[in-house]
Amino acid sequence: MKFNNKTEVREALESIWRGRQEADFGRVVVEYLSLHLDAKHIPVSEFFKIAHNVNISAPDVILNIVNFFSGAHINLLDAGFEYIEKDDIEDLDSDQVRAAYDGKINPLTGQHDEDVAKKIFMYFLPSDVAKIALRSSE
Repeated sequence: MKFNNKTEVREALESIWRGRQEADFGRVVVEYLSLHLDAKHIPVSEFFKIAHNVNISAPDVILNIVNFFSGAHINLLDAGFEYIEKDDIEDLDSDQVRAAYDGKINPLTGQHDEDVAKKIFMYFLPSDVAKIALRSSE
């Protein structure tokens, strides 16, 4: 779906989550994203910090909104993955992530690694949709 401004994003959010904590948290995330449109890396933990700051502690509420905003309907967030081990941090593409999870293949060495899944982390960044819709002050 294409959004032209914050008002349209808020209306879509309210149409699904009206009266629930997800609507409240979603509005806060919209404001956060509008202030961080140039962010290259928003870890999942950041959404938990944002929620904590507005007295929302239910993980399902937080994850519902992250999932909602990263899904095809709203698409305010793009997902990325990175491999982190000691001082090594590398962005991964979807094929590398799949090989790591399915085949336990270390994306840096190509070697078998039983613990590779523990070294892969998801992060988010504002999507092109967010960069267009959330720049508007409406």
